[in-house]
Amino acid sequence: MRRAILAISAILMVLPACYRKAPQQKQSSVDDFTAPAPPGQEEKWVEPEPKEEPKPEPPPPPPEPTSPPPEEGLGYKFGQDKNATMLKCTKRGTWGKRGATYTCSRPVDGAAIPGKPVLSFCDEKLCAVGVAVVVETPDHAAWSARFEEMKAALVAKHGAPTVDAITVPDTCKNETFVKCLDDGSASAEATWKWKDGHRVTLTMSKKKSDDGPSAIRFVSIVNG
Repeated sequence: MRRAILAISAILMVLPACYRKAPQQKQSSVDDFTAPAPPGQEEKWVEPEPKEEPKPEPPPPPPEPTSPPPEEGLGYKFGQDKNATMLKCTKRGTWGKRGATYTCSRPVDGAAIPGKPVLSFCDEKLCAVGVAVVVETPDHAAWSARFEEMKAALVAKHGAPTVDAITVPDTCKNETFVKCLDDGSASAEATWKWKDGHRVTLTMSKKKSDDGPSAIRFVSIVNG
């Protein structure tokens, strides 16, 4: 009997322990999220490194002439002295002087571009020749066709130009084209540059110096 009483007492002592509630975990409050972190434990913002953008491809170098530098221009040999150049002119035309330059009243036989050539000398040697071509009609189509014809002949001789630019607004593509050349709103240029400094230029524009009409101008100059 005594053993039974002791067994019951032991069971009653164990039961409260079995049914004891587990301690509740403390729930985080809003204050826990807003409270500052202890010193030394702050989260530091690390700005991400910017992604390196791919570098654009460099523009291709301008084309170089496919021919050697010209040895002559408009039928005149570069490097000739003034007397030899004048004799070449007077076989067909009249030699003249205009400011610092010289002129011939007619082109020489076989000249690629018809017109009255203008010639310049450096140290008494021929170093530049040029000619201006004025199209009779003011219409854009006629001027453009003449310019492209002259340009094509130079491309066939020297390859693609180093500089190739044209500006013609739509409002100028008619019979007012010459007025657009006169006021500078329309122009065209094709230039060939050699490493030794020689330059051949074909322009369609107003004259940049002195008085003169808008024209298509060809210039070939040594060490230009």
